[in-house]
Amino acid sequence: MRTIFHIATKQDWETAKTKGHYRVDSLNVEGFIHLSRPHQVLNVANFLFKNQRNLLLLQVNQELVTAPIKYEGDKDNKFPHLYGPLNLDAVVGIFNFEENKDGFSLPTIFDMVGDTCVRPGCLGDEAEITNVHTHAWQQSYKGIVPDSYLDSRPLSFRSRLVWWKSVVEKKTSAKVFVAESAQNGIIGFCAVEPARDEELKSYGEISAIYCLNEFKNKGIGASLFHRGHAHLKSKNMSKIYLWILKDNPTISFYEKMGGKRMKKEKSIVLGKPLVEVVYEWADQ
Repeated sequence: MRTIFHIATKQDWETAKTKGHYRVDSLNVEGFIHLSRPHQVLNVANFLFKNQRNLLLLQVNQELVTAPIKYEGDKDNKFPHLYGPLNLDAVVGIFNFEENKDGFSLPTIFDMVGDTCVRPGCLGDEAEITNVHTHAWQQSYKGIVPDSYLDSRPLSFRSRLVWWKSVVEKKTSAKVFVAESAQNGIIGFCAVEPARDEELKSYGEISAIYCLNEFKNKGIGASLFHRGHAHLKSKNMSKIYLWILKDNPTISFYEKMGGKRMKKEKSIVLGKPLVEVVYEWADQ
């Protein structure tokens, strides 16, 4: 799913619900409806909608839009333009959009890290999540897990796709947050759920967190981690944990995030015997 936004008046949205599609004057005057990518929308709002009231921010799944979308304008910052009415089923989120003393801000479910938007996973994200899961796994465990095992990972793509689709369809207890780059789509994710280990059943678990190598060390992983942690806390799970391979150098990332190693460990086989250890975060 490629996330884009449109700023609408509440009146125009009510009209759209009555007519069954959304259209505004710009479609007649300019031939298209103005849309914005996540890293563009606040600049648009603070420049063009200052002191306006009764606004909504529409989150649009570009893949569901039926009319043509063209990216036009400055070559380094092109905007999406919709050449036709917006079909209502492409609108996957509707948020009150009010100005405060510092200007407009995105709804709290979104976090911007540069031009990358961290948000809850949605239906339509499952293929890109699976792609990241496959490739980030291969990148992260190179030199730790045997190459023959890593090379076999794409063979499990279909089963992982089925799993991630069940997650975004809310058919499991897991919740996934994704990092969506303006240029590259989903490049990282964090999945959380109630503890799967019986002896830690009072905890929440970070069951998977991955980011493609070229997007590491940019604050994206930290944002994903904080989103997952906050979600578990909102579900009254103040203590969280995750399993990680003992030889994984990203242990330093979890320590930087405040994780403390527990005494628990276990042996697993990923082409060869390996050891996993546990890190925990416990609110004081």
